[in-house]
This record gives sequence, C-alpha cells and structure tokens, in this order.
Amino acid sequence: MPESFESLIDCREYMDKALESPKGLKLTCTSAGMAKHQQVRFHRARRLDRQASLKIFEPSDPQYGKSVYDGLAFCRQGKELRIEKRSNPEFPVGVLRVDEL
Repeated sequence: MPESFESLIDCREYMDKALESPKGLKLTCTSAGMAKHQQVRFHRARRLDRQASLKIFEPSDPQYGKSVYDGLAFCRQGKELRIEKRSNPEFPVGVLRVDEL
C-alpha cells in the first residue's frame, strides 16, 4: 500500500467532498473486494494525515496527532462504500451516576 499522502490524492478529494456535503458520500465500487480495498486506502490516507500533523503542530496544539478527516466513518456493505460524517449517536446517551459504577 502507498505510504505517501500524494499517492492517495483521490482519497483526499473524496474525503474533502464528504466534509463539504451535508451527510457524506456513497461510492459504488465494481466489487465487494474493491470496496474493501478502497476502505483500506481511506483509512491509510487518514493515518498519513495524522502523521503529518505530528510534524506541523506542537504537542501542546489540539491538532497535534489529529486529522481533519477524523470526523468521517468509512462504512462498507457489499459493493457500496459510504463516507459518512459522524454525528450524534442514534441512541440515547446518559451520564453514569456514582451509584452505577
């Protein structure tokens, strides 16, 4: 797999489009295997972006070790790969009380 962000420029373009869209993107690949391959490429592009932030930002900066793409999820089902913006969970979330620990 590529180890340079430049070799994954198509992933960056799709991730940027997903961030600009209301909910994300849906890609239809030629096969389920290709969808898995593309999913791996997207994860790798995000990892490389995080690594780049380690060189750009100081450890005290909140962006240190983070990627602008951390808010995206890459969900695969068959030949379909969705790049979804993470949002509030679709289930109730509550704070634990001390007596529940």
